[in-house]
Amino acid sequence: MFPKEEASNLIAFFESKGFGILKYEIKEYSMIIRLKRIPWTFIVYRNKKGEKRLVLPKGISADYRETIYKLWNEYNGKKLKGYHLFVDGSYRDGRAAYGVVCIKDGKIVKTLSGSFKLQGGTRNVAGEIQGVLKALEWSAKNGIKEICLHYDYEGLANWINGTWKAKVPLTQGYVKRMKELSQTVKIHWIKEKAHSGSVYNEMADVLARKALDSN
Repeated sequence: MFPKEEASNLIAFFESKGFGILKYEIKEYSMIIRLKRIPWTFIVYRNKKGEKRLVLPKGISADYRETIYKLWNEYNGKKLKGYHLFVDGSYRDGRAAYGVVCIKDGKIVKTLSGSFKLQGGTRNVAGEIQGVLKALEWSAKNGIKEICLHYDYEGLANWINGTWKAKVPLTQGYVKRMKELSQTVKIHWIKEKAHSGSVYNEMADVLARKALDSN
């Protein structure tokens, strides 16, 4: 059963931020919540390990989505100061795609996404790499000198720091371009566990998959 203490903490937190609870329902591994100031119902899942995940309805407006995401991150102790960029990639039927969510001081300021025909057998790794490059190029173009780059595929950082050797043209080109971009933008690499409740990481994943759907 979803812990009563967790439910009480969530209710108290939302109320402390001026978002009273209109109604809620506790199930075995989830809590369904409707806030007075937001006309949408969302769900908080919590597994036996205590890992939590937020799920919003597909049709929720961007403003309400951003408000809930910001509250959720604050509840979990994540106050995103400065620039934080979340990247993810996807693959389907010979095409790869990327999604990037750009955050400044906890507010979404830009999203990036796109898809392209895949060359070779790299699958979604190509999308992940393209996401990082697009994130850095956007930062450089906008004069941003320092970012926290959130990613879930370990190779993205390991190829750059030398832990992994870039052996194929795709990764070699990635390392070369990142060396150029890192002269302008300082990167703090932050590893996210895939599908573990990081709302912006999941948003980047959705952007990548939608990019595939549009082609």
